Amino acid sequence: EHDALFDVNLEIDKNSFNKIYRTSDIARINEEGDIKFCGRKDNQVKIRGFRIEIDEVENILNKCVGVKEATVIIKEINNNKSLVAFVCCFDNCNELSLREQLKKELPYYMIPTHFEFVDELPHSVSGKVNKKLIETYDISYNDKYVDDSLYTNTQKKLRKIWCKALGYNNVNLDSDFYEIGGHSLTAVQIKMGIEKEFGLSIDITEILATSKFIELSNIIESKINNFEEKIQTLKVNGETSYIPLTYAQKQLIFLYQLNNNSTEYNISGYVELNGKLDVDKFKMSYKQIVISNHSLRTLFFKENNRFYQKICDDISIYDLEVIENLNNVNIDLYIDEIREWKFDLFNGPLVKTRLINLENDKYIVVFAIHHIISDGWSVALMVDMWSKEYNRLIENQCYTQEEKLQFSDYAIWSSENIQGEKLDKLKNIGSKS
Repeated sequence: EHDALFDVNLEIDKNSFNKIYRTSDIARINEEGDIKFCGRKDNQVKIRGFRIEIDEVENILNKCVGVKEATVIIKEINNNKSLVAFVCCFDNCNELSLREQLKKELPYYMIPTHFEFVDELPHSVSGKVNKKLIETYDISYNDKYVDDSLYTNTQKKLRKIWCKALGYNNVNLDSDFYEIGGHSLTAVQIKMGIEKEFGLSIDITEILATSKFIELSNIIESKINNFEEKIQTLKVNGETSYIPLTYAQKQLIFLYQLNNNSTEYNISGYVELNGKLDVDKFKMSYKQIVISNHSLRTLFFKENNRFYQKICDDISIYDLEVIENLNNVNIDLYIDEIREWKFDLFNGPLVKTRLINLENDKYIVVFAIHHIISDGWSVALMVDMWSKEYNRLIENQCYTQEEKLQFSDYAIWSSENIQGEKLDKLKNIGSKS
């Protein structure tokens, strides 16, 4: 039989080698002459770069106080080889006491990551522990009840990250990273999970040096608090010129310079109106919305090789264009003209709106706004505000000008607070959304 196990005696010129190792590996030689690794003659395994003698682990485990009988197997958990101990013990035996005893005799990488407690171990006819049968047993993966009320919101999020990386369903506040199978690769997974979930930068050495779950959660809490303390409260500023650009606006103005005829960043839409409409008050309500929302009157300029934004004072360029008694044949042309409007970021306006009267009491409001001053969510707010302002005028209610935060206030705040490491953290937050 060609594909069989061979015990080969090789005649080797010992003078040709400084050292020759007997590795105890078992291999097959197939009919093509290839050597295929099949296992080992001894009970040695390699886990995460460490060679481990399972027999040695078993011998020390069986000597632990409270252990009646124990065996150790290799189990694939979360795509990682792990040591799993199956223990039959007396009443005074538990996982914590076993770990403490093993720590005195074994390095951390030889201590089993999982302990399964059974009433008895299966044996073969010859009286040996039946490891083949034990290897078919399911692992509980620490399926213990966890009281969520004991965890902060940060700890709940971190618990999910640990469970995913380590292959557990639950971890406790006092869980130890190394004791439950943590190593450098899982530390990388946890680092990536923390940075994605919390938007915080954390060094992998902080994870490796902090073995306890609760200690790592405290580090994250501290980072969050320090980050929030350094950021000032957003407040009304009142500036109308030389307003810095936000990070997103800088990207858009760069793209605009590459192609200032592009309509790719137009946000457009239309609203159908049915019923009697007071066109004059509708125009007045639109102008009031433009006046009260500075972002709609934003223009851009360049000075000393730096871009700024300002609030335009010329309200006349923001009139609502009204087209009466339009022939239905030309509706699409008038709508598409607005949708494909080529905005001039430096001279404005950056919002274009048209009211089209189709017939007696039927209208269409079509609009386009450049993305550099708005987004889809803001457009929905604008439409809602416009509707409320029109109803206020129809009902002859008094208008009350309230001081409110403007986008320009946020732009100033972000330039003062979101830079350097803080900007990198917010980029991380943005990348997950």
